[in-house]
Amino acid sequence: MVELLTDRGVDVSGVQRTDAPTRDVYVVRRPDGDREFAGFGLDSDAYCDTRLDPEQLPLEKIRSAQLLVTGTLGLASPKTRAAMETAAAAAREAGCKVFVDINWRPVFWPDAEAARPVILEFLELADLVKISDADLEYLYGQDPQAALQDPCSVAHKLPAALGVLVTAGDEGAAYCFRSSKGEHSGFVKVYKVDVVDTTGAGDAFTAGFVYKLLEAGGVECLAADPSKLREAVVFGAATGALTCTRPGAIGAQPTLDEVEALVAESKEPA
Repeated sequence: MVELLTDRGVDVSGVQRTDAPTRDVYVVRRPDGDREFAGFGLDSDAYCDTRLDPEQLPLEKIRSAQLLVTGTLGLASPKTRAAMETAAAAAREAGCKVFVDINWRPVFWPDAEAARPVILEFLELADLVKISDADLEYLYGQDPQAALQDPCSVAHKLPAALGVLVTAGDEGAAYCFRSSKGEHSGFVKVYKVDVVDTTGAGDAFTAGFVYKLLEAGGVECLAADPSKLREAVVFGAATGALTCTRPGAIGAQPTLDEVEALVAESKEPA
């Protein structure tokens, strides 16, 4: 895994090593390309991702970064939860923005109901939140269609966040960001592609959006510019769509040239 990340140009100097194995996840893929996470080869707490050590975090790297991107799956494990909370707190203290992609997966949690308050508390540390249709229904009992039509109704549930991205698979994505100039919101349709496997599409959306966010100069700059904000969401949608055209997750990630070509050809999803 470290070799693969290195080959992809990822800085792995902050990676922690333990004797526990890397998690193997069983994914069931349906004929339409959609998938669900079915379980693991071992007990969930047997894997290395449950053992992230707060004492070994590369805090200086975090403090000097523009953006800390995290999910919520690690919150299911007490030790990793402590590390995630430590990292997010250190980021905020240093002015590094925190982006939380909720990514609700009940198979990771021993008690789904107990997970809700843990996730909601962690979201209080977030400057940006990406929330899917499944996340919305689980955390807030909110209808995804209503959220796509009014993403600011979701943002208002997260008063500490500067921006919210609402994703709903082939139904599209919506956004609501706050700045000194007010709220900017909108909706973006999906790109029509031949879907092979949706695994990794949400992460690809996040990666594409973050690329444009950093290119724009950061969260505040993006939130204050409606045109660049929409461009970032469209770019994320294109990145996610291309990932669906190939099997797998990491190997399916498109190149920058591929995403830019799709955006240039289509301008915006039809």
